[in-house]
Amino acid sequence: YLRVYASKCYTCQGIIQGEILSALGRKYHAEHFVCSHCQRPFPSDMFLERDGKPYCERDYNALFGVKCAGCLQDIMVTT
Repeated sequence: YLRVYASKCYTCQGIIQGEILSALGRKYHAEHFVCSHCQRPFPSDMFLERDGKPYCERDYNALFGVKCAGCLQDIMVTT
C-alpha cells in the first residue's frame, strides 16, 4: 500500500511516513529540505527561491545579491 499510495520525498525518493514538508510544489522529509548551497536546514520555515531551488538568506544574498554602487556592500534581501 505504501509503495503505491504514500508520498515520496523529492530528495531521496523514500516513502514519507509521518510529517510531510511541502515546499516549491514538492514533498520532502523535513530533514531533507535544506539550502541548495550550504546543505544546512533552514533556521525557520523561511527560505528564498531561485530557479526552483531553496536557499537560506545568507547564501541567496552572497550568490545572487546586488551590491550598492556607492559602498559596494550587499543590499540584503530578507524573508
